[in-house]
Amino acid sequence: MPVFTDFETRSAADLKAVGLANYAEHPTTDLWCVCYAHDDGPVRTWRPGDPVPVFAHLDDPVVAHNAAFEHAIWNAVLAPRYGWPALPVERVICTMARSYAMGLPGGLDGAAGALGLKHRKDKEGHALMLRMARPRSKAGVTPIVWWDDAERIARLIAYCETDVVVERDIYRATLPLGDAETTLYRLDRRVNERGIPFDRVSVEAALAAADMARRDLDSQMAELTGGAVGSCSALAALKDWLHSLG
Repeated sequence: MPVFTDFETRSAADLKAVGLANYAEHPTTDLWCVCYAHDDGPVRTWRPGDPVPVFAHLDDPVVAHNAAFEHAIWNAVLAPRYGWPALPVERVICTMARSYAMGLPGGLDGAAGALGLKHRKDKEGHALMLRMARPRSKAGVTPIVWWDDAERIARLIAYCETDVVVERDIYRATLPLGDAETTLYRLDRRVNERGIPFDRVSVEAALAAADMARRDLDSQMAELTGGAVGSCSALAALKDWLHSLG
């Protein structure tokens, strides 16, 4: 029996800037809520401090739209911080992946619209979600202040519940991934979880050496052109200088 899920999170980290793995593992990243529904059942809500929901301990498939996000947050936050069992990728079903496999838009509302579904994404709630995902206080201010008044939290939960309903509709209107696509999806998740190891010390040393060489070349350029061109990257100034030479 599938369990449809959607998470709402907050963090001082910028998801787009740092990437999913760094976002999930950032010490300020936490959850506002987890909304979920068993098959045709009503949508329920878990919040930090509540007991771990029963479905977390079962083997039922866990469905989410862009499930890579829920999978990462589950294992990086819910498991170590709130006592949820780890979520193996084999339990994960992604309705975004199913949508893409059928040539549909990837976004939740786009997929729902293309499929002609009755339920659609709560766009006003989406704007609130974007605000509550970030600190209320300015960057660097401690302690961090969040948008945590009861009215906003209730509205965010309602938004999250709607996403679960839309996601469930998309799941039922799309085909399962084939064996090859499922294998590729799981491999992609494992590769992204593992990451790519690199020698940070050597990389930083190489960047420093490149910066030193750049400054030296810029100095030579300025000297050769009598200060008319201040750097090697100043292409417009270089063209003008060469033109002045006839």
